[in-house]
Amino acid sequence: MAAEANTLDPQLSWQPWEPTESEPWNRILAAHLFRRASFGASRTELDEAIVSGPQECVDRLLSAGRNDDLSTQTFNVEMETMAAGLAASEPQALEPWWLYRMLFTPAPLTERMTLFWHGHFATSAATVQNAAMMLTQNETLRQHALGRFEPLVQAVSRDPAMLTYLNSTTNARLHPNENYARELMELFCLGVGNYTERDIQETARSFTGWEIRRGRYRFNKHQHDFGMKSIFNQTGELDGDDAVRIILAQASAPRFIARKLIRYFVCDQGVSDELVEPLARELRGNGFHIEPVLRQILTSRYFYSKASVGQKIRSPLELAIGVLRCLEGTVGTIALAEGCDLCEAVNTWGVEVYLF
Repeated sequence: MAAEANTLDPQLSWQPWEPTESEPWNRILAAHLFRRASFGASRTELDEAIVSGPQECVDRLLSAGRNDDLSTQTFNVEMETMAAGLAASEPQALEPWWLYRMLFTPAPLTERMTLFWHGHFATSAATVQNAAMMLTQNETLRQHALGRFEPLVQAVSRDPAMLTYLNSTTNARLHPNENYARELMELFCLGVGNYTERDIQETARSFTGWEIRRGRYRFNKHQHDFGMKSIFNQTGELDGDDAVRIILAQASAPRFIARKLIRYFVCDQGVSDELVEPLARELRGNGFHIEPVLRQILTSRYFYSKASVGQKIRSPLELAIGVLRCLEGTVGTIALAEGCDLCEAVNTWGVEVYLF
């Protein structure tokens, strides 16, 4: 299907798909939407989707969980209560909690994006060794899942689990640690080849003094380098917030994120630069807001084309949660977590997150 993807018109590909007599909106396409944007749909949800149509289905997926209906409130309170009881546990105890949330969440697209960002901003529970920090990070990703990318990156830069994982707590004025600066550019925002070693060094200086005290982020002015710095030719007494802003202003940043979203939701192969560019322009134009780009992807001709439908392999986690949601079934999530770990393809709280 990579060859077929390369024949798609980059402009027409992201226009809304409309059902026709020869290509009707049916259960196959509705199930495709729910497999990608959710974890699967029950028979009742598919019946409702057929009546609603693709555009309204996407609207509901994007808005789910925002309202203050009693069921959503009850679910959120239940999750908070369960999380509070796990904060002092071993980090591995969080896996069943998150699987339970994926299985029963009233906002599956938000949870799907939380999983996406968890893979994007990868950390390891084996390194962090602190359940409370991992819970905080998980909630941060969920809070910003559909929002603007810059506040998410700023929040992750202060995240205690990330600070611990990349040794940022040792990033001091006299001995800058470049780990987070390198990951920020290479894996989180720009991609390989879109920065220089000098940019990394100067960014590391900008983040000096960002540390943890009593499990929380703290700025230590005594360990921060207040000197002049130059990142991507912008010079000043820059701090970490300035560094993130400058990095996200680079032309490669929206292209990098757009490509990852396409590969996650549409297909793994055949994603040309020409297909990425319209979504990158949308991100540049809307202040790096993720939700409008998700809407464009999930309602597009490309999403419902033969280059997308049936062209991705689900991970064991996605398969298990998808089957259970489709059948409206239940299972002990402790046993489910152990089963996923045995597959060695899924570690919901580790670096190797999933095969998608």
